Amino acid sequence: MESLNFPSNHGGLSSHPNFFFSHLKEEACCQYEFLNLVDKVGEENALAIVNEHQQFLNQNCNATDNPMVKCPLLKSYELQVNTPATGFKTKVPVSQQVCSVFYPLKTKLYRPRFSYLSEIAEQIKGPNFAAKTKQLGSITDEVERKQFEEDNFYRATFSGAYAELDESKLLKTSGLICISLDQCGKRLDKFRSLVNAEPLTVMSFKSADGDGLRVLFQITPYISTQSDYYKAYSILLRELCGLPWRIDFKVTKMSQACYLPHDPEVYVHPNLSAL
Repeated sequence: MESLNFPSNHGGLSSHPNFFFSHLKEEACCQYEFLNLVDKVGEENALAIVNEHQQFLNQNCNATDNPMVKCPLLKSYELQVNTPATGFKTKVPVSQQVCSVFYPLKTKLYRPRFSYLSEIAEQIKGPNFAAKTKQLGSITDEVERKQFEEDNFYRATFSGAYAELDESKLLKTSGLICISLDQCGKRLDKFRSLVNAEPLTVMSFKSADGDGLRVLFQITPYISTQSDYYKAYSILLRELCGLPWRIDFKVTKMSQACYLPHDPEVYVHPNLSAL
């Protein structure tokens, strides 16, 4: 099974206070509720701790008598799903915005892990997804291709951190939106150059099937709807590329997940940390 293999020594979500992660002891995981943990170690580290505990449950999903299942941290974290998301308390650089990454269906791991946008970009550029992306390109049957994507590709919700792929399960918004530009064909490289030259483009990469682009832009949550932002940025892409019929206006849900392919030419805004 492929692993995301996020680095653990650069201060990202994969790093954490040793106290909480030495052995995932019962007393450590049960000591704090989620909001108290946020106050103690910060939002990013708290999400990382929850992520580690959820991965433990994924690997021991049949152990219903395990004390981790009744852990106050995880129980209080799940309660946050049912409260209105209020966004980040302070300005967070786009590179450090948190998204959910869902595992391929064949892994039967249903809880996501949380990752920074910069980490996701590194994984798209790196070798981890290369073999599956190449294999997908060799499949000609459309139904088989879609099933292969679901079974083998990681998916990310760029609009924010989600506990599940459901609109009601939003934990934190990221202030990002992903626009799909499909059926580019032989003009994909031209469109990519035009999109990447646009100052508003935060990140772009090829779709898993290699025939489209996924383009990320910034938004201001709660000022307007996800649908309005999607249509507005779709118009921008239409003006850039002149292909209004190739923009998928149906993909306007915040919880819409995007397959993560291998793309060594993934574009990231040069001043991402300053956005």
